[in-house]
Amino acid sequence: MTGVQASSAEIRTKLAQLEESYSQINNSTNVILKTIASTKTISPTARSQPDDSTQATSLQLPN
Repeated sequence: MTGVQASSAEIRTKLAQLEESYSQINNSTNVILKTIASTKTISPTARSQPDDSTQATSLQLPN
């Protein structure tokens, strides 16, 4: 897709991809917020010494 030369079909396709990405991010954020809300408060010492069970996961977005 190249600037003003993009066709309406290309723009609609990209918009649909962006909407899907937004939906995935929004759903993931809601899960994270619900998880945080349902967990107990973590003490500062526990927070500074994470264990192996708290590894971050990556979010794959469509190109």
